[in-house]
Amino acid sequence: MNTVEQSKQGAVTVIRCGELLAEDRIAAVSEALECCLHKGIPMAVLDLQNTQLIDSEGLELLLDTSEQFRRRGGAVKLAMPTDLCAEILSLTMVEQEIQIFDNSNQAVRSFVR
Repeated sequence: MNTVEQSKQGAVTVIRCGELLAEDRIAAVSEALECCLHKGIPMAVLDLQNTQLIDSEGLELLLDTSEQFRRRGGAVKLAMPTDLCAEILSLTMVEQEIQIFDNSNQAVRSFVR
């Protein structure tokens, strides 16, 4: 599965990134996140359960988008990173900038706390 899928859970957009958050997939994920920026307070969860790799462009997208969402009063949150992605997020200290949850439901619920 290397497609980007979107769904809504209340006011939160859940984006499933596919196998890669890298290379040619960046544009599709960026477009999905960009749509959230123009709809009130931006709230998005990136579901990484099937994502096998996040490259430097993917990390940059996460950090830049997170900052844009924060400036508009919202947030990007991550859910279910694979072991390799969790290690990448930890080593690059992205986990200190973006909240990570065990599953998408927890991440969605965290917006109401």
